[in-house]
Amino acid sequence: MVPPSDDTPESLDGQVTSDGGRGMSKPWRGVFWNGPFDWPKLREKSPLRELRGVYMWTVESDAGFVVAGFGITKRPVSQRMGEHSREILKGKYTLLDLDAMRQGIRKEIWHGMWAGHDSDERKAEFARREEELKDVARQQMAAFKIFVAEVSDVRMQHRMEAALMAALYDAPEPYCGLPDRGMHLVPRRENEPPITLANKPDGLFINLPETVIV
Repeated sequence: MVPPSDDTPESLDGQVTSDGGRGMSKPWRGVFWNGPFDWPKLREKSPLRELRGVYMWTVESDAGFVVAGFGITKRPVSQRMGEHSREILKGKYTLLDLDAMRQGIRKEIWHGMWAGHDSDERKAEFARREEELKDVARQQMAAFKIFVAEVSDVRMQHRMEAALMAALYDAPEPYCGLPDRGMHLVPRRENEPPITLANKPDGLFINLPETVIV
């Protein structure tokens, strides 16, 4: 990776870039989203094993990709997806209707058993519906398409995750209601200069703006 100078910020796709004549007052960085990739399968090699950074979960619709959420990892993305797989199959994550998701609508089939939603009654309900919900979970993982922005700096990973999730929450209806709420996010601090991210490729993601301030 080429080290940035004081006045030419390092882009998140490994290139050095300036504002490209855009006239933005904030430093500008281009972030390239590699993908789409399939959800990695157990004991199968995945190109995600070579990638680390910020990852995006999407479903494909006729109009483009609908973004469901973001995550970050210092380890290979394939390893992190393996952890997600285990938690999804245990009922820890919320499962959504895929057809509704493609329209930007949040229609829950199962509300995840994360903190505050893991009572004995809910655990008993999951046990009764386990086979049904595991089938839904496998369908959801098979439908998800994953994109990854290679970002090695951990602080920048956190800033990006927080800003990108905020952009999803600010999307037009009905898309603003699609992503999960209550995530632990660590946004930009007051002493950190803001940076404008330009998402590449342009216009690929239905509910994500082309630029986001991180």
